[in-house]
Amino acid sequence: MKRKVVMSLIPAAFVAMSACNEGEPSKEDILANALSESDELDAFYMETDMQISMEGEETEKMNAKEWHFPEDSGISKDRKELTRNEGTTTYIVSDGDMSLSYEEGDTEAVQNEVIQAEMESELNQRLQMVEDYQDTHDIELVGEEEVNGRDTYHVLMETSDEEAANEDVEVWIDQENWLLMKQISHMGDLRLTFEIIDLDTDPEYDEELFTLDLPEDVEIVDNQVNEIEVEESVEELSVDEVEDRFGQPVLLLDEEAGGVELENIEYIERSYDNFDEEELTFTYVKNQEPFMEMRIDEPTEEQQPVESERDIDIPGRAEHTIRGEDGHSTDMDTLRYIIWTEEGLRYNLSTQQPEVSVDDLLEAAERMESSS
Repeated sequence: MKRKVVMSLIPAAFVAMSACNEGEPSKEDILANALSESDELDAFYMETDMQISMEGEETEKMNAKEWHFPEDSGISKDRKELTRNEGTTTYIVSDGDMSLSYEEGDTEAVQNEVIQAEMESELNQRLQMVEDYQDTHDIELVGEEEVNGRDTYHVLMETSDEEAANEDVEVWIDQENWLLMKQISHMGDLRLTFEIIDLDTDPEYDEELFTLDLPEDVEIVDNQVNEIEVEESVEELSVDEVEDRFGQPVLLLDEEAGGVELENIEYIERSYDNFDEEELTFTYVKNQEPFMEMRIDEPTEEQQPVESERDIDIPGRAEHTIRGEDGHSTDMDTLRYIIWTEEGLRYNLSTQQPEVSVDDLLEAAERMESSS
């Protein structure tokens, strides 16, 4: 015997609508329409495929079917079915107030309260990426193409900085309703493809969509039961106390040469889900503003890089000799850092300041001095 339960969906991203300008739109018009407000979304059914490939070989595949019905109150009723690698299916349905998710074969279904703001954020995730990339990528309107029976505009977004760890993106935007019909992201050897393979903008409403027959032995649990409890303690240390902790001197930035000041040293302990971790962070400021951070730890054997990892093409990553030791840097849009190990301690020197380059970090590392 099976029992019927109302369940919920955290909707996927990929929808934005607005009115289309008359005439042939420019690339700016196309992106502006795709990025316009989606508060008045119409109902839809869509089926999507997503594939992840590494070095041309498919490593992950997911199919998603989604039904979305907005209501005048501002909430929506939804259903989603996710099948990963042609295996079991996860069902997520929502009546707008409560949600429940269940994967075939599980003994539990997870129930939680729907937070509409979170749903909207999920809905616009991919389009938010497109918006962010307008400032960091060169944009080209490739032309008009058909994607699964829909007329679309093909837009290419290429990173302006080939050394940075951001991706080149191609998007195909529906000419009628401004849906993101297809997206291909390239990041080194990694390729991610998302595509809407079936779309119905006038689906039939059926209350049965928002219910699910669960096996009789499945237990419904509250989401709070599955939440991970994190315990964290923060202790401010002196340089002497850091030396005592490691049993040796440590390297510090040359404050005079770099025009920086060590604001504080924090030792953070976290414990969650039977896992413990420690973090020792040195915060350096310049003109009273955060400028650089340095983390020091004692690397375990598992954290040591292996030869196979060095062969992987990771955008934004480069190998260096730092203070006579093997190390590497990573250059991303909003973060740059360098890592190396010296005298048994691993150093991570980073910055989020756009004016500070990887070369600046390398120079700062070479000027570092022993704490005693």
